[in-house]
Formats: sequence, structure tokens, C-alpha cells
Amino acid sequence: MAIDLGRKIPVSQSPPRIRSSHFEDHLKKQRSDPLFHYTDQAGAIGIIESSELWATKVQYMNDAKEFQLAIDLLQTHLEPRIAFASSAAVKDRLTPLQQIGFGIAHINIFVACFCGVQDLLSQWRAYGGKAGRYSIGFHPSHLYASAYQTQFRLGACIYDEAEQSLIVKEIVDHYLNDDQLLPADVERAICEVGAFFKDESFREEQEWRLVSPIMEITDATVAFRPGPSMVTPYARFPLNFESPGLISDVCVGPCPHERLSQTSVTMLLMNKRISLTRNYKVPPVTNSKIPFRDW
Repeated sequence: MAIDLGRKIPVSQSPPRIRSSHFEDHLKKQRSDPLFHYTDQAGAIGIIESSELWATKVQYMNDAKEFQLAIDLLQTHLEPRIAFASSAAVKDRLTPLQQIGFGIAHINIFVACFCGVQDLLSQWRAYGGKAGRYSIGFHPSHLYASAYQTQFRLGACIYDEAEQSLIVKEIVDHYLNDDQLLPADVERAICEVGAFFKDESFREEQEWRLVSPIMEITDATVAFRPGPSMVTPYARFPLNFESPGLISDVCVGPCPHERLSQTSVTMLLMNKRISLTRNYKVPPVTNSKIPFRDW
């Protein structure tokens, strides 16, 4: 069976996009403290040398099931609304929404992840031992500026199920109140908010995400890299290292050679003229304080 990797969600000719006011208010809560991107040695070098973050296609992330949260919430929300619909017309309008989710496997949304905590054991465990691991601090104001130019959205993950359910309800309400909207518009909205939904058990990570708009797989910013078991699609997110202060600091994770690792990262930042201030002060590089050893 042929797979349509570049599936484009059909929409009506010129519909207003479905919005959840609660979700939009959530994204307006901007952060001023640094956000930390955890990565391994190859990732850290790649970010600094290419001036890019690689946002992974959401279905290829470590836990691709996260994207299913919003779909499951939608189906849970629809069941009683359809069963107890106020009229046959409302029931007929809602029923097609039960098919949402079957085509989402190939929708092209790309995500780069950040943590609100610089030195977190669960994050160090996710990155590799002797290969080296780092958390790179980014100043959010610079990320917001690049996100605006590329139509990405930066926001905190939503862990509370009641809040997630409210957002899904607002999307369905908007759809019901506007006859011009199609089920495909609901699907698009569910995809966009679902990229920020995460299970409550991961709350300690304080995760933030850069989320792309829905893209074509043929977009010039889309590329491919080797993954642990398969080729992995990603989208390039540009970083402007010419602007001082983009990188706030770097923390070297637990490793066998702490001092040498700290020195080599400092030299890398100096070599690429990445600065904290306009007079080329190098961002501070520190070592993790967590007594963790896996090598």
C-alpha cells in the first residue's frame, strides 16, 4: 500500500482557523529565564557549528505516543456529545469528527524540546554515557524572535488533563458554531495543540517546545538524519549566533573527564565567536552537580 508522506490536510476555501482561547492565552505566557536543550556530543557540536536546531518530526520522537493524547481526549469528549446531541443536525455534524486520528500518522509537524531545569537527572539518563552530554541554555527572547520569523510556536507543555480537555472542548465548540468549518479544520487544530500536550507523569521536566506549522515533506527546511533504528526526518530551525546572548550558558553532564570537557566546550564557543555580550564574553560553561555515573 502506498503511503502519502506529504499528506496535505484539506481545508475549505477560506475558513477562519479554529482557535482555543485557553490555548492562545497559554502561549502568551512567555518565559524570561533560560530554556535548556539537552543533547549529546554530536548534537552540541552540530548546533553550534550549523547555527541550527533540528526539530524532529513528532512521530519520530522518543515517545511518539504523546501525540495520541489529544486524539484520545477528542474521542472521549465526542462520545457523550454525540450520544446526547440536542438535535439530529448536531449529531450529524459531530459524527465525522470520530474519524480524526486515522490520517494523523503522516502529518508533518516538527518539534524541538527544552527543559526548564539546567541540571536534571532524568535528562542526563536519556543521553549517552561516554559519548558526552550537555544542556545548552538558550535565552527565550531570541527563540521567540526566530519562531516569529519561521511560524514556529514556542510554549510550555500542558500536563494537566483538565486543561487539555478544556482546550479540546473549545475546538469542538468553535467547529459547531461555524458552519463554514470542516472536520479537516478540527484535525489541523487538534494537531497544533496536541504537540504541546504531555502526560502528567513528566511534569518534573518542565518541558517547553518549539513546534513547527504543518509543513510539506518537500519543504526546503526539511532534511533527514540517521536515527537509532531508522532514517529520521527533521526541520531546520535557524539560530542567530551573531546576536549576543542567544546562548546563556552550557552545563556539561556527568562524564569521566569533567575538567577537560568543560575546557573543550569553552574553546568551541570561543572558536565560533559565540558571545554572551557584545564584547565577546564567552557564555559560562559549568559541570553538573549531580553524582551520577553510567560509564
